[in-house]
Amino acid sequence: MGFYVDEIDAENVITHGGVGKGTQTIVFMLPKSKKGLLIFTNSGNGGDAYIPVIQKYLGKSGREIIDVETK
Repeated sequence: MGFYVDEIDAENVITHGGVGKGTQTIVFMLPKSKKGLLIFTNSGNGGDAYIPVIQKYLGKSGREIIDVETK
């Protein structure tokens, strides 16, 4: 439990994700650029919904965040 801190494109990224029965969540914050998202889904396949959103919002950096959270 807790947040994971990583560096992507010379910026700190703070992330946390979770999976429960019938739910999936992810939060990420990029303090330097003042970007972030918190996404809750009511589906065990929530990643199918939030992965495209994160990629659209952050482009290449979004893909890297997804890779960190899903490894």
